Amino acid sequence: MNKNYQIEFLIHGIFPTDESNLVNEQITILSTEATSGNSVIRIDIKSDSEENAIEKSLIELDKILDLYSLFTILNFEILNERLPLKISQITEPTFEREISVENDTLKINFDIDVFTRHLPDCWEIISNSENKYIKKAINFLKRARSSTLEENQIINCFIAIETLFSYNEGTELGFRISNRMAILLANSNSERTRIRLDMKKLYKLRSSIVHGGNEFHKGSRGSLFLYVRESIFRFLSLSQIYNNHEAILEEIDNAMIDNDNLIGLRRDSSKMFDPVEAASTSEKPKIEGPKNGSYKINYS
Repeated sequence: MNKNYQIEFLIHGIFPTDESNLVNEQITILSTEATSGNSVIRIDIKSDSEENAIEKSLIELDKILDLYSLFTILNFEILNERLPLKISQITEPTFEREISVENDTLKINFDIDVFTRHLPDCWEIISNSENKYIKKAINFLKRARSSTLEENQIINCFIAIETLFSYNEGTELGFRISNRMAILLANSNSERTRIRLDMKKLYKLRSSIVHGGNEFHKGSRGSLFLYVRESIFRFLSLSQIYNNHEAILEEIDNAMIDNDNLIGLRRDSSKMFDPVEAASTSEKPKIEGPKNGSYKINYS
């Protein structure tokens, strides 16, 4: 027989202070503290045992943090070795919420508001089995963001890219992926050329890392993070229009030879997100970090 559990976790990360519930009544922000940068999140879950309840709650929490990694440029971590701070078994679920907030926690990057606004829709998208490739890509972006080794950041970003831009294809993969990314992300022919050239260099860099070459130089990954980030945003939008992953890639391929398709693709892929929120690659950002626990993005 299933029982009701409330499981609290300590997270290093700042969450919205004006909304206690994320997604639904199941996930609640209990507190956010600016001085430590820590938050307490509670998961309400039904399970047949305490052990299974913890396992289920960690799955839900990881989905939240995957999306947190996508929308924000803030660092995050489940503290206390991923063990709960508190576990309570309740006979009746309660929906009363209390939030303890420091006054200065309101001064938070606007990305947090974007995260809150889009979280319910994105949660539904990545929970759909047809979109498991998007969930996988987001997860590898999170792994890249979490790593302190630049080599691992690059490899994880490329896993995310290939997860999005390929579908059971084995030949000329780098060439095909670079063209698809350029079509999806670029606003002009010159920008498409720039993205293709960037990706050619980045694929050469990845190959050097994987095969132990000597061409890898620190700080040479350029705008790879934001290519991945905007690609995920656009696939999230397209997944609401096309039936499956293969159909989206077919539409991207059609846009290479048909200008009407290209215009429609750009329009449809930005429906869920404002281009500013998606950190458009046309601004040629450079990412540095992590330094002092956070990533720094410079625009030049």
